[in-house]
Amino acid sequence: MTRFYKRLYQFDFNHTFYTDRETSDFSMTAFSETVAQLRTNGLLLKTRDTGFDLVYQKLTDVGNLPLIAITSSEKLMFKIEVSNPDILNVTDLGTKTNATDIYNCQGKFSDPLALSTIATRQPNFTEEYTYTFDKITFKIEDVDGDIIYEEVQTGTQDPDVPTNYNFSFSVNLSSGFKQDYYTLKTYRNGVQEDALDVYLFNRLSYPNLVGIFELELDATLDYSLVPYQAVLTLNALATKWAYQIELTRDFTGGIMNVVDNSSTVVFTEDLPTPVYGIGETVGFTSTTEITKTEKAIADFKLVVTSPGLDVTLEKLPNPTHNNLNSIVYLKI
Repeated sequence: MTRFYKRLYQFDFNHTFYTDRETSDFSMTAFSETVAQLRTNGLLLKTRDTGFDLVYQKLTDVGNLPLIAITSSEKLMFKIEVSNPDILNVTDLGTKTNATDIYNCQGKFSDPLALSTIATRQPNFTEEYTYTFDKITFKIEDVDGDIIYEEVQTGTQDPDVPTNYNFSFSVNLSSGFKQDYYTLKTYRNGVQEDALDVYLFNRLSYPNLVGIFELELDATLDYSLVPYQAVLTLNALATKWAYQIELTRDFTGGIMNVVDNSSTVVFTEDLPTPVYGIGETVGFTSTTEITKTEKAIADFKLVVTSPGLDVTLEKLPNPTHNNLNSIVYLKI
């Protein structure tokens, strides 16, 4: 029996750090519930080095009509894991408010994609608040707005700040919790005070998880337009570069500069001094941030003129990508 298949959706990672913008530093796999959803909807997941494809079976070899059409909303969840941890040192990712935050990407099959961060919680966790009133209601709501946890608590007066009251809620959702998005909310006399979106999952089950991707398919999918394509672009980190130069020769009375041959980056001396004697350390820092790239930047040179000696060093080395501080140490 002959079967005919076609791509329904194509997802790719891009990274501006790389010359060709392609990155294979991340891996995408489906959560177990999503594997079952794919099977029910007649979809196949084909992973690639730079992303993945969703493939469907066509009704016939002519046209794009599916054997099983998507008729209701299906939210497919994928794990984002890092296969090359060093890439995080050169990636401008969203700022985390907590080390347990993970990266988050959500969208319909026809939406452009962007990465953000989301707080996480374990099935058992403690949530603490401080308010200037002594009684609050704490609630946890699921994505449908249904309340899965609710507790009213009278706070404990803060011994250091008597006008403040401290609250601590010990939550245990181990029995039958569903890994998903939730919102933590607090109320005073029925009026909402705070709200925080979190992703609830058991980190012991997914120790390498750094992010999640939620893809929504629904009945608006037009099979005449397949494959739908989406690219998640990660931007390279930009930092100010610094050169620390130890002088092993006497350049007293001279002039020293780090110069950009392309005339786009300006370096200034950290502590200008009229004397460049043996043993001194001279520092230069770029006035603007420089984007890290796979291809080395060969435009910077050190130019020294002095009564006793002139030196020019072409193609100064680039900072290592493994460090967040972009500093290069030289001796001349």
